[in-house]
Amino acid sequence: MSPAPARQPTGRQTTRKTTLIASGATLIGEVSGDTDVMIEGTVEGKIHPSQDVSVGERGLVRGEIKARRVRVAGKVQGNVHGKESVEILSTGSLEGDVSSPGMVIGDGAFFKGRVEMTGKQREEPKPEGPNPQGPTVKKAPTATGAALSPRKAGA
Repeated sequence: MSPAPARQPTGRQTTRKTTLIASGATLIGEVSGDTDVMIEGTVEGKIHPSQDVSVGERGLVRGEIKARRVRVAGKVQGNVHGKESVEILSTGSLEGDVSSPGMVIGDGAFFKGRVEMTGKQREEPKPEGPNPQGPTVKKAPTATGAALSPRKAGA
C-alpha cells in the first residue's frame, strides 16, 4: 500500500508563538517581539510585544506593559497599555495606570490607579448646507391672539 498523500493547507494558517517566562525564572530587562508573552515567573522591566501578554497567577511584573491585549491573573506593579483591551481576573492585582479602549475588572480583583478609555471619540454631526458656523435653529411659530391672553376671573 502506498502512503496517503499529505494534506495541503486550505487557506492561510497562522501559528502564533508564545514566549514563556517560567515559574521560578526572573528576567530583568525588556521583552519585545512578534509573539504572545506568558509570564509565570518575575519580570522587572518593560514588556512591549506586538501581540498579547498574560500574567499567570504566580506571575509578577514590575514595569510597564504595552501589548495588543493584556490579561492579569497575577500581580502587576506598573502602567499598562492595551491596544484592544486590559483584563484583571479575580485573582489579579494591578497597581498602575491603565489606558485601553476596553477594560474588565473581575470580582475580587485588586486595582489601584487611573483608567483612560482610549476608544474612538464620537464625532459631532457636521452641519448641512453652506453655513460654516453650524446648523441654524428655527423657532416654532407661536400663536397670537385671545387664546394666549390671560383670562380675568369672573369673565
